[in-house]
Amino acid sequence: MQELNTLFKKVGKGTAVVFAGSILGGLLGLIFRIVIVRYISSTEFGFLSLAVVIVNILVLISSLGFESSVPRYISYALGKKEYPKVWAAIRASLTITLFLSVVLAIMLFLLAPWVSCLFHKPALITPIRILVFTIPLSTIVNLLVSILRGFGDVKAKVYLQNIFSVCIKIVLLALVIILGFSFEAVLYTYVIGSFLTLILLIHYVKNKVLRILPPFSGPYPVLAKELVTFSLPLLGTGISSMIMGWTDTIMLGYFKSADVVGLYNVALPLSRFIALPLGALAFIYLPIASQLYAQGKLKEMKSLYATVTKWTFFVTLPVLLCMLLAPKSILSLLFGNKYIGASIALQLLVIGEFVHTFLGPNGMTMISLGKTNIILFCTLISALSNVILNLLFIPKYGLAGAAGVSAFSLALANILLSSFIFKFSTIHPFSKNYLKPVGITFIVSLFLFKSDLNIFLIITLISFLALISIFFTKSVDHEDILLIEALERKIFKQNMLSGKLAAWCGVK
Repeated sequence: MQELNTLFKKVGKGTAVVFAGSILGGLLGLIFRIVIVRYISSTEFGFLSLAVVIVNILVLISSLGFESSVPRYISYALGKKEYPKVWAAIRASLTITLFLSVVLAIMLFLLAPWVSCLFHKPALITPIRILVFTIPLSTIVNLLVSILRGFGDVKAKVYLQNIFSVCIKIVLLALVIILGFSFEAVLYTYVIGSFLTLILLIHYVKNKVLRILPPFSGPYPVLAKELVTFSLPLLGTGISSMIMGWTDTIMLGYFKSADVVGLYNVALPLSRFIALPLGALAFIYLPIASQLYAQGKLKEMKSLYATVTKWTFFVTLPVLLCMLLAPKSILSLLFGNKYIGASIALQLLVIGEFVHTFLGPNGMTMISLGKTNIILFCTLISALSNVILNLLFIPKYGLAGAAGVSAFSLALANILLSSFIFKFSTIHPFSKNYLKPVGITFIVSLFLFKSDLNIFLIITLISFLALISIFFTKSVDHEDILLIEALERKIFKQNMLSGKLAAWCGVK
């Protein structure tokens, strides 16, 4: 019992900080995108979207899978007090990624005319050659945040990567608009924002690492080969996920006009907003789940998986239902009437995100189990189906075809992962206390959206319903009370509701 209390305190403390930061960062990112969409034309936004996708592909390749492997490697070495290995892992990962990211950035800059010809869009050269400078900047920012994750530090991710980096871009964009600068100036907000974020992050990491790690002056262990070998399956997984995430945008750019790409890239990030709480959870979940598995505590791991899946899903359920049932209202409210055409794409994409959040942190769980090859297999299957189906459906169905294929691929990857997890460990999130309130919330929501109520009132009612349905049906377990108690202590510094909820639901 004491161990469970300690476990959920860690999860509650870390998740509360990362979740709040992810939500705020996501909202700021949405504001940044909304302002850009309203300032530039849909065609210019299409060029920007294509350039961002191409640059992000090279950022992913430059990272070599270190974003997941380095935190696990550092936390394991810290647990065994093998401090030279921690220093070696930091040095090796930074050296490799910096070299690779600079080389890839130079190559893309030189090949920009060829890439623009590939998409039959000569105007794509300028966005690529400006955004190419963000490749080494973003790669090192991501790696530094991952290094801090290995030390159990979530502040840098929340305050610098999620919040500061977007805030500074919004400020720069506001200056661009006030001064009436051109589309090119909008592109430079990405570069300058990434540079300033990196400067602050380097200062923070330097102070953090020197404060925790004892100085080491001897020869460093040679870990570069070991680290790269361990990370390669995760790199393959990342590339496969990238294919699933960006093939639709690239193929739309090839087969359709830039304004169609712009429409799609309004719906796509909006749908991904649904997975923000799950991403926040994964940041703190991975090291805790890995430690439990290493100690042979499979029962506690099952309990952790089921509980965090249940609550992250219900936190996202109101937003999910609003996007699914009222896409035109959401798009018109956020981006204006000219983007209502993306409503069908948004609905289809939301279905894929529903499956993703409903099944929980299966990818992080598989990494904890040490089955990185299984993750690679599942994502490769999904990526292959994504490419084939996009080739078949985008030329004929355009926007809807790309969205439907993307949703199918995401759902397929998650179903495969969850099936393998159950096969290896019998871990799953399903119970009557999870499924009952989900069904009730869906049924009532359908009636609400058929009414003439204001969209804001409907969102408020669904938000209230999604949470109250858990307590109304008494679908609360002992682990739920522990998690609520941990969150209360983190946010309010005292227990306010957990005891009363336990008494109401008959949980001891």
